Amino acid sequence: MENIQHEEEGSQIFFRALFGVGSVVYRRLPQLRSICEASDGQLWVDWVTVLGEELARYAPTRANPTVWVGDAQDILTMLANGPIGRDEPAVAAWLKSVSGDLSDPICSDIDSQLEALNERAFQTACELFENPSWASPDVALHWGTKSKLKIERVFESGVSCFHPSTDVRNGKILVRLEKGAINKRYALLSLLTLHFQLVHEYVSHVLPVFKAVSLSEEFLMAVLYDLYPHHGVQDGIEACLADVLDRDRPDEHAKVRATLRVVSSLVGRDAFARLVLQIAVTPETDFSDARKRSLLSRISKFAALNIGRRAACRTTFDKLKLDAIDLERLNALLAIPN
Repeated sequence: MENIQHEEEGSQIFFRALFGVGSVVYRRLPQLRSICEASDGQLWVDWVTVLGEELARYAPTRANPTVWVGDAQDILTMLANGPIGRDEPAVAAWLKSVSGDLSDPICSDIDSQLEALNERAFQTACELFENPSWASPDVALHWGTKSKLKIERVFESGVSCFHPSTDVRNGKILVRLEKGAINKRYALLSLLTLHFQLVHEYVSHVLPVFKAVSLSEEFLMAVLYDLYPHHGVQDGIEACLADVLDRDRPDEHAKVRATLRVVSSLVGRDAFARLVLQIAVTPETDFSDARKRSLLSRISKFAALNIGRRAACRTTFDKLKLDAIDLERLNALLAIPN
């Protein structure tokens, strides 16, 4: 069999293995959680980390695109039969069941897996924006003009692991896979949270009429972290993994998001979400983008200054009546002190 000639070729086979193993692990995570909750061994999240570390070492040497199946089965069998597996026989049996499922053709069909995740993500976004607890009529009406985007995968250099990005102009979500050597440390965790990441694309990049990094990566992302666990996604499993990924692989906006989430918990999750979503869909003609940026900046500064002052947060936001957001109250919010 032909050997791997180029790094890109090996990278593509690695991603086939990642999606194949990840798709089975994803389906079987509830079973793993139940096994771990019934024992005194490792937490189910720790097993995800262990499996991710084993997959990260995988370096295919043959060019056959299906070689990953046997290689991944060997990795899982070795893990199940090794010292760590022998200590927890129920988990070892789970690992062997994952191995047995890898021969299913769907495991090799990355595009079908991505399309299924994209469909679920769009439906989750619809549920979010149709919930009157935090979505105003303006938000629901605006979201009603949107449709599901196409999803494509592209191999691209310079991407550490992989991530989705939205090309609104062409109606696509691109899942970028790196061409050359990749940082595999968080690959499995990233894959298992891909549904969350795709929902983020709809919430932060498809919904807003106002485009600003602080809105999409800090405020709307903080809102999504708060609302995501309440939409029946794997009984909290995906939300837990999304939190783990945010903790272990923080980006430059993670600290601000964490502060905003604390403020959200103090003033009320639904009220805070309603405010942020209303800012996202209010047009320039009604409330200028410059005023929106000023408002977001003031809220961020206020949050940072009052993070430990529960009474200050509650009193200030209660006076502004976040239970109903309109243009008058958006203007009033600009009075928040720096």
